[in-house]
Parts: sequence; C-alpha cells; structure tokens
Amino acid sequence: MSPSISDEELNGRILALDNELIDQGFEPWQRQIHIESKLSQELQISYMIGGDNHPHHVKLLRHHFDTYYRKEDLYMPPLHIGAFLFRDLFFPIRIPVIFGSPVINLSQFLCQATESQTQLIFGKRISTLTFCDQAFDLLDFVYGLDDLGKQDRISPRSIEWWQLAKQQLEAAAATTLGSLTKYAIVQNCCVSAELLLKGALLQEGVDEDLLPNSNKGYGHNLVSMASKLCKIRDEINDQLILAVASRMPNYVETRYNDISFTRVQLGHLLMNTQFLAGEILRRYSDRNFRLDAPIQDRTYPSITTT
Repeated sequence: MSPSISDEELNGRILALDNELIDQGFEPWQRQIHIESKLSQELQISYMIGGDNHPHHVKLLRHHFDTYYRKEDLYMPPLHIGAFLFRDLFFPIRIPVIFGSPVINLSQFLCQATESQTQLIFGKRISTLTFCDQAFDLLDFVYGLDDLGKQDRISPRSIEWWQLAKQQLEAAAATTLGSLTKYAIVQNCCVSAELLLKGALLQEGVDEDLLPNSNKGYGHNLVSMASKLCKIRDEINDQLILAVASRMPNYVETRYNDISFTRVQLGHLLMNTQFLAGEILRRYSDRNFRLDAPIQDRTYPSITTT
C-alpha cells in the first residue's frame, strides 16, 4: 500500500482488515492492536504506541472502533465467568486475568451486586465463606486448566473434555445471569460433571471406548464414575465428590422431562458443579489458591447441602 492514501481509502482498508480478523476468529478486544500494527507496516510509519502524538491512521482506527463497537465489546474478558447464589439471586463471579503474584481480594470477583447486597453477602460468615469457596474452586479450575493446556503432563483428550466442561459451566452461569427460564442449566451441569469425571478417568488409564458403557459403571452414571475416581485418587475429597455426584439430576430424565426446580435448587446445582470442577483440576495441576489464604476450612458444599 502506498504511504499516500486518502481517508476514504484508509477507512475502507480498516474495515477490510477488521472483517478479515472477524473471519479468523479474533475477539473484538484483540483486533484494534492487530489492525494498528498491520497499517503501520503498510504505511511504513514508525512510532511508539501509547505516545502523545497519534498518527492519523490511529485516529481513524479509533473512530472506526468507536463507531462499530460499544466500550464493553473492547474490554479484555475475564478467564471465566461463574455464578454465585445469594438467597435466590444470582451474581457473576469473574475470574480475572492475573499477572505475577499480586495480593488477591476475592470480594472484587463479585459483580453486579449493590452496595447493600455486598454488605449482606460479606457481612455474614456463612455467605462470605461460601463465596470464598466458590471463588477458590473457580480459580483452581480455570488456572489449573490453563496451566495443563500448556504442558505435556495430561492427555490432550482429557484437556479437551475439561475445556468443554468449562464451556458448559459458563453457559450455565450465563443462563442464570440473563435468562428468564433457567432450566437449561440442568443439562449444562450434567454434561459438565460427566466431562469432568470422564476426563479424569481417561487420564487415569480408562479406555475411551469404555467410558460410554453404562453396564461397566460409566455412561451417564456420575456416582459410579465418581466412586471409581475416588478409589484411584486418594487425595481427592471423596466425601464431597460423592455427595455432589449423588445430588446431580438424572441426565436422560431431565433431558426429556420438564422437572420442576426452584431457583435455589438450580443455584446449588451450578455451584456444586463448580466445586466439582475445582476439586478435580486441583488434583492434576499445581494450583491451589487456598493454600496461601487465611481461611483454610471449607464451608461449601457440605455433605448435607441441597
């Protein structure tokens, strides 16, 4: 491209590059820096990003993004968005991108709560500890999975299934946070739990062809699979894993029947599955955020929690 170019041509080029990156699967927040880099090469312009004097193409680029996108479209997303139940209300738990080893304030992970709701949640011991348990579980799950995906310690198939479990968990959380009808999370949670357990069993040497076989104690039998995993991994919290598995709805039955669940029951279903994700990934990665926390005792889930 010639360094001499009209605004009309430059705007057209910006739009074309943006469309190319959309087709390539880049997120909105990733695209601006890629387009800026590409244009600087094409225009043969050298400058320092972040300086006070922006080249003309950068001004046009920013105008393009201001026109096509909302501010929230351009924010770097968190690594994961889960959900937390307080009373019968759902609040996002955002697991941020963390660089280095900063002091982590778990209360900052809670989003969309009013000042009075925040005071109620963190003003009582049980709700504070429950929130912290969920935050630790999601931290261990998300960062443990991210670590393992960059290593060669775990079967790629197990990583793939755990990534799919993560997607199901985020879909469930999104449904609780934004949908009028929240029943869909039952299937999300059942599928996620199954993928989490099967991914672990696959890593422990169970043949993938055997895992769909319900006659061998696999298939959709979460309790049987959880029991098998607990016998293999002595360090896993077997009491809670088995308690959570036993409380999971029947996957096939809930797929073909509209079974009534209260908002509170759905909230516990999701948070139980979030615990399952954290507990399993803790046993295969080096992540355990609770180790450095002042609070070591676990409150949620309990053996008797719904």
